[in-house]
Amino acid sequence: MRDPGQAALPATFERQVARPYGIAYRVRADGLQVDARWDDLGWPVFASGPTRTGDAWIATMLVESFRPSATINGARQAGTSFPNPIWRPWFGGDRGSCILGLGETIYDANADVSGAVASGERG
Repeated sequence: MRDPGQAALPATFERQVARPYGIAYRVRADGLQVDARWDDLGWPVFASGPTRTGDAWIATMLVESFRPSATINGARQAGTSFPNPIWRPWFGGDRGSCILGLGETIYDANADVSGAVASGERG
């Protein structure tokens, strides 16, 4: 973000399996390689409820990474996950900022969602 006005670069985007339990992505562009990892995953959380704008309903499966990391051209980037209050309405408490959506469906606002769960349930 040092130069947000710079032109976009064509890149490849590759998903990798991180051992023993994690998710990793590699993005390669001319002169740039970004490796992002989400390790030490928590239990999946299944939830459904209204979107933030209230114009649709969402059903999702989320998982939290307790050890995220990123490197740019091999240089480890500073930072870590932090408690994020945006999750309070859904889960009744903070979750970390490194949440991955492993599955998500957004329903039309007119869809019948009478049987949906209004708050998160741990699986």
